[in-house]
Amino acid sequence: NGWVRQYDGAVNVKWFGAKVDGVTDDTASINLATISAHNTTGNGDLTTRRTILIPAGDCVIDGTVYVHKGQLLTGAGEGVTNIMSIVQTGTGRRTFLLGYSETTQDGGGLPPIIEKMSTIGGDTSGAVIESFVAGSQVRDMFITSCGVGIRVGSDCIVTRCIIDQGLNGILLSGQNVIISDVIMYVMNYGLTIASNTYDCQINNCHFEYGKYNDITFADASSNIQNVSITNCQFLKNEQYATLSDDIAFRGNGANALISGCTFRNSKGYGIALQSGIGNEVKVIGCVFNGNKTNPAYAQSLTSKGINARYGIVTVDSCDFKNLNVHGIQCTTSTDLIIKNCNYSSITSGTSFIYSSSTAASIVATNNTGDNLTPLIDVGTKGAVVKGNIDWLGAFYAEGGRTAIRVPLLYNTALNYTYTANSNLSGNHVYRKNEIGIISKQIEFNGAEPTEYLVKTVLFSDTTFYVPQLDVQIDFDTVGDGLNKAYGIPVYLVVSVPSSYAYLQFSADTI
Repeated sequence: NGWVRQYDGAVNVKWFGAKVDGVTDDTASINLATISAHNTTGNGDLTTRRTILIPAGDCVIDGTVYVHKGQLLTGAGEGVTNIMSIVQTGTGRRTFLLGYSETTQDGGGLPPIIEKMSTIGGDTSGAVIESFVAGSQVRDMFITSCGVGIRVGSDCIVTRCIIDQGLNGILLSGQNVIISDVIMYVMNYGLTIASNTYDCQINNCHFEYGKYNDITFADASSNIQNVSITNCQFLKNEQYATLSDDIAFRGNGANALISGCTFRNSKGYGIALQSGIGNEVKVIGCVFNGNKTNPAYAQSLTSKGINARYGIVTVDSCDFKNLNVHGIQCTTSTDLIIKNCNYSSITSGTSFIYSSSTAASIVATNNTGDNLTPLIDVGTKGAVVKGNIDWLGAFYAEGGRTAIRVPLLYNTALNYTYTANSNLSGNHVYRKNEIGIISKQIEFNGAEPTEYLVKTVLFSDTTFYVPQLDVQIDFDTVGDGLNKAYGIPVYLVVSVPSSYAYLQFSADTI
C-alpha cells in the first residue's frame, strides 16, 4: 500500500483490477480499493477522508462493497457511472454497506459517503445501499429496479436522490435522520417508517405513480416520535388498482407533523390512520385536491382527504377541494380538531366531515365552506361547531319556501343569526335581522318523551317595523313543526317564503 499512501488524489478502482466493462464482476477489486484507502486514513483519523472513484462505465457488482469510515465512494455522475447490481432473490444481500467491514463496524473516522452513481437491480429483500453509521450520507444517486433502495438508521442524511420502479424506496429506523429532495417514481411503497424512529425529517420530497402507499408507518409499529413530513408532493397520475392511501398509519402511538404538503388526484385518502391506537397527527397548511394536474393523467373518481381514526388528529389551515367523497372521515373513536380550513367542490359526499362513530369527539372552528356542502353530517355526536362561514350547505325549495338545514349534532342549543328581505327588488329598507338561541328540549308525557324546539330572541328589528318577516322553524322538513317523537329529529330547518329576495342564516353550537 505504500504507493497508495503517497497518492493525494482519488483512488481509482481500476488500479485494483476493476474492469468497469459491464461483464466482469468488480466486487472484489472495489473492495481491495476500499480496504487500501481505509488503511491510509486509520480508524482514529477524524480529519482525513479518502475519495474512491468508480469511473464512467458499467460496473457489475455481484456481492457487497464495503465503504468504510473516512471514505467517499463516488462515481463520475448519475447515468455516467452505472452499477449493474446482480439481482438476488431474497438473500438479503446489500450492494453497498457503509461503515462496516463485513459484519464488524468500523472504529473511528469521518462518516462514510456514497454519491454520483446510477444503480440498476439489486436483491429483492436486501438494500442497494445500507447504512446505520452516524453521520453517513447518501446523495446524488439514481436507483432503479430495486427490492429496497436505501435502508438507513440513526444520524444519517439522504439527499438529492431518485428512486425508480421498485418494491421499497427507503426503509427508515432510528433517530435524527434527514431525508430531503428525494424523488420516487412507481414504487410499491415509497418510504416505510419502522418502530423506534425518533426526531426525523422528510423534506421537499416528491412521490409519483405510487402503487400502494407513498409513506407508511409500518404495520404494528410503535415508539415513532417527532417525525416531520414537510413540503412534500404526492401525485397520482396513474390509478393502480392496488392504490390505497398516500400516507398510511398502521401502528400504535405514532407522533407526526405533516405540513405544507400537496396531495393531488389521490385514489384514496391523502392521509389515513388505517389501524393501531394512540396516534397523534397534526396536519398544517396542506392542500388536498382531487383533480389531476395533467390532461394525460388518469382522473381519480374516489379521491378523499383525511381518514381520522384511532387517536388525536388536528387539521389546521388546510385547503380541501375537488374531492369525490368526504374531506375528513371519522369511523372510530377519535379526537378531531379542524380549524381555519377551506373546503369546496366535495362532489359526492353528503358532508365535508363525515362520522359514523358515536364515540368521535369533533371540534370544528373558523372553517369556510362553499355554501353547497354542509360542514358536518347529522350522525356526529358531541360536535362543537363555532365561527364557521358558509358551512350549512345550499338553500333549497320546499313547500313554497326557501329553506336551509342545520344539523342538530345532538347538541341542546344553537346561537343563530338570520337576515331576510321580503322585498322582491331587494330594497334594503325591507331587510330585517334577528339574533337568538334555539334550544332543543325533551318533555316527558307518560312513557313516550317528545323533543321540541324553543326559540329565544335576543335581538330583533323585525318586531318594530312593517312588514314583519315570515320566518319559520321546523324539525327536519318544512311544515313538520316544533314537536317530534324522541330520537327522530336530526335537522333544524329555517325557511322563509320563496318570494323573498334574500335569506342569510348562520349558527354556532353552544
